[in-house]
Amino acid sequence: MAKCVECSKKGLFLKINAAGVCFDCVSVGMDNARAFHNLLVEEYSRLPKGLACKYSAELGIKDMSREDIAKTRESCAFLQDNIPKWAEYPYFISVFKENLVDHKGESVVDIKYYFSYRHSVFRGGSVSLDDTFSMNDYFSVVLKEISEINFSCIRYKPYESEVFRVVGVTFDDRQSTIRKVYFKDAPYNNDPVARLNKTEHEGEAAFSVSINDKVVGYISKDKVPFVLERWENYSEITYYEVFGGGVLPSGESGNYGISIRVKFLK
Repeated sequence: MAKCVECSKKGLFLKINAAGVCFDCVSVGMDNARAFHNLLVEEYSRLPKGLACKYSAELGIKDMSREDIAKTRESCAFLQDNIPKWAEYPYFISVFKENLVDHKGESVVDIKYYFSYRHSVFRGGSVSLDDTFSMNDYFSVVLKEISEINFSCIRYKPYESEVFRVVGVTFDDRQSTIRKVYFKDAPYNNDPVARLNKTEHEGEAAFSVSINDKVVGYISKDKVPFVLERWENYSEITYYEVFGGGVLPSGESGNYGISIRVKFLK
C-alpha cells in the first residue's frame, strides 16, 4: 500500500512519485515554491538595472533619491537573506526550470541538458543543466551582484545639484565685488570660495551668496522653498560663473550677474 512521506496519506490507489510524495503534496509544494520565487523576483526587479559591477552601480546610484536608495538596500537585504533559503526549498529546481529562457530570451518548452539557458530574471550567467551545473554557483553570481549594489548604496554619497541665478547683485557695492571676481583682482585672485548662507529677510528665511565672505547677492524668493527643504543636506557651491559687464549700446556700463551651481547630498 502506497504512503505519502509528507502528509502520511496512504491507500491502495494512492499515486506517489519516486520520492514517495503524493501528487497533492507535490502540487501544494510547487505552488509554495512558485509563490516564494515570485516574491524574490519582485524584489530583484526593483533593483537598478545594468549594475552588474560596483563601478556601474555607483554610476546609476548617483542619480537616485535617498528614498530610492533606502528601498534598494531593503531589497538587497531581503534577497541576501532569502535567496539561499529558496535554493534549498523543496521543488526549487522544478520552479527554476520553469523560468528558463534561451539565448533569444524566449521561454524554454523542451529543455535539452546540453544547451545553455539562463533564468528569465536572475542574472547569474548561463546554465547547461548538465552534471556540472550547480545552483550554488549560479546564485553566488546573483548574490555577488546584489552585494555590489548594496555596497555602492553604503559607499556612495549621492547628491543632486541645482543652478541658480543670483539676484540682488546691484545693491550696495556688490557690482564692484563681482567685477573683481570676474577679473580676478585681489583678494579674489587665488581660488576664491563661494558659499551659500542661511539668513533672514523681513522675518522670512533667505539665502545669501558670498564669495570670500563678501555677500554678492541672494537666492531668488521663489527658489527659497527648494533650498530650505534641502538645507540640512547642503554641501557646497561647486561652480559659479560671472557674466555681463561690458558697455551697453547706450554707452553705459553693463551690470554683472552671477550664477551658481549648488550641491545637496541626497
